[in-house]
Amino acid sequence: MLEPLGSEVSTWCENNVSLDIAGQLDQGQSPLPLYKAMTEKGWLDYADIREDPDNLYRLAEVCKITNSYSGVLGNMISVNAACAIMLGSCGGAEHQQLASDILAGGKLAAFALTEPQAGTDVRGLETEAYLAGDHWEVSGEKYLTTGAKVADVLLVVARTNSQAPMNRGTSLLAIPRDASGLNIKSLPKMAANGYASCHVVLDRVAVPEDAVVGDPNAAWGTLALGGALERILVAACCVGLSRTIGEYLYNYTQERQVGNQPLYQLTNISHQIVDIAIQVRAADALVNQAIAAFLGGGNPTNAVAAAKVFATRMQQDVSMAAMQVMGGRAYLQAFPVERWMREGLLALWAGGTNELQKNLMARSPFAA
Repeated sequence: MLEPLGSEVSTWCENNVSLDIAGQLDQGQSPLPLYKAMTEKGWLDYADIREDPDNLYRLAEVCKITNSYSGVLGNMISVNAACAIMLGSCGGAEHQQLASDILAGGKLAAFALTEPQAGTDVRGLETEAYLAGDHWEVSGEKYLTTGAKVADVLLVVARTNSQAPMNRGTSLLAIPRDASGLNIKSLPKMAANGYASCHVVLDRVAVPEDAVVGDPNAAWGTLALGGALERILVAACCVGLSRTIGEYLYNYTQERQVGNQPLYQLTNISHQIVDIAIQVRAADALVNQAIAAFLGGGNPTNAVAAAKVFATRMQQDVSMAAMQVMGGRAYLQAFPVERWMREGLLALWAGGTNELQKNLMARSPFAA
């Protein structure tokens, strides 16, 4: 089912995203022309899971491959796909049209949840929105909002009823980037600077009543949907990058000579690479299990959290194995391993930290 799609995406990336280009995106070059070209291929249409739920498997495949070439492009797809799915699944007609525009590449979105003091823990949410006549006034701060600087719209999570419990007093508002009172500052980071993470300050930003996605005070279900999707796609990105690192290491050790024989002929080296292959298979299976649980209609929390934790931790292990096998060369910018390691670190926090995932699973760790 996925092989023709995977071959198509791989061929396009091979022709358009060289190691040099990926390095330039990492350092801050704009990814917008490449991203626009990708949307024109129709690959983001797989984020429309209302028409065909199996599209989520296809979207995950696109993330795996694009992320293996550039963490910037993989991140852009994950963020915009998750935003489009929340808008399309939970919003009214206007927000559904916005979702279609995002999937077609005509619009970009950013998800503004994390705050400077609360991180991704929604219980510490301090951004508030008050209904003032016929519009909302939104005030607060968001942090590490990836893509906010270039987004057309920010999906901002805010308290809209401070007297109610968090799960009955929180809303998701679609706020145009050019709204008055909205200030966005890029945060230089160790990797993927072409798609900046940002500090967002909202100072009494006025938006119409219908800026709320879905019903007011009812964002909890939307956030659960968006969070699960983001974690699935983050895990898929980790699978793709880890596989690429493993394949690169396999080819490198076939060519690298030590004592008149390929480095791969050393048993401890070949076993490390086989271990990578095994871990990639396991992580890929967990991603597919998470997708099945998500689409199955039950509670997918454990399956999604397990996939995210395992895949992100695996990616760090794979990166370190490559660094150790290659030695000092892996530390040089002439080789892609150091960039892969830097780019991969983001997955530890994207979609919520692994500690947060374990907190979710701790409620019933062996439930399906």
